[in-house]
Amino acid sequence: MKYFKILLTLLSLFTVISCEGNAAVNYTLTYIAGAHGSITGNSPQTVAAGSDGTPVTAKADDGFHFTSWTDDSVQNPRTDKNIQTNLNVTANFEKDITSYTLTYTAGAHGSITGNSPQTIAAGSDGTPVTAKADDGFHFTSWSDNSTQNPRTDTNVQADLNVTANFEKDKANYILTYTAGAHGSITGNSPQTVAAGSDGTPVTAKADDGFHFTSWTDDSVQNPRTDKNIQASLNVTAKFEKDKANYTLTYTAGAHGSINGSSPQTVAAGSDGTPVTAKANNGFHFTSWSDESVQNPRTDSNVQSDLNVTANFAENVSISTLKNQYNANELVSVSVN
Repeated sequence: MKYFKILLTLLSLFTVISCEGNAAVNYTLTYIAGAHGSITGNSPQTVAAGSDGTPVTAKADDGFHFTSWTDDSVQNPRTDKNIQTNLNVTANFEKDITSYTLTYTAGAHGSITGNSPQTIAAGSDGTPVTAKADDGFHFTSWSDNSTQNPRTDTNVQADLNVTANFEKDKANYILTYTAGAHGSITGNSPQTVAAGSDGTPVTAKADDGFHFTSWTDDSVQNPRTDKNIQASLNVTAKFEKDKANYTLTYTAGAHGSINGSSPQTVAAGSDGTPVTAKANNGFHFTSWSDESVQNPRTDSNVQSDLNVTANFAENVSISTLKNQYNANELVSVSVN
């Protein structure tokens, strides 16, 4: 009997130890509402390790809104899953923003017309404001890069503070184009052009029998467009009488020929093209009929008609005298 009691005691002890070794671990999830809100759902929750909690919701009071939990989670409703530790978090709430302030300021050299600052309900529209530049200046943009002017901000969702920027007006310059004698100008003249901008094209047109040569600033551009203007301009187009054409005629005399163009029509003051007087066999070139001996010949800066003939002469051979003769003796010499 005593043996049986000892065995029963050992079996009971083993059962207790075995049960304690297999007992499940539980964790506690605690959800608390901070000021201006409440929690819906179970809190605290007892959850077995590795299991999921049940949903809880942070509900804000009127005029407030949920922002986050103290563990930085923004999940709402919130369900914590695969629980491995206790949890204690608080829901944070903030007061709702019901209105925003729109502030419009003028930078240097200008002013603002319209209401500033403006208090605007969230989602509503502001009222128009205008950036007005001082004399000699102009509006360029607002500091938020908007170029709207007047400006009306709509569906306002945040405070706004912007400044109007102004810049000095660019100077204007005058471009004057005049025609000299024997011509005219087509295109606008004078032209008023803002500094740094481009003018519009003008053309110097010559009268019949004349031609454009240049402008008085030495430009030969025609048509002419002046660009990136930085100063006023006053120029006159110059014209000259068309030059006459002259004829250069080159002819070969007996015993030769001419290589090159003949006749040639050449504008006054221009140059002709080369011509060559070529002698026949047994003859050679001697000169042109105007006594020029240039060959080939190119007449330059032609100012009149020209008509010249190439002259040729027969080649002459002289044999050396090898005999001896007495002084003062008459000797006959023949030319072959």
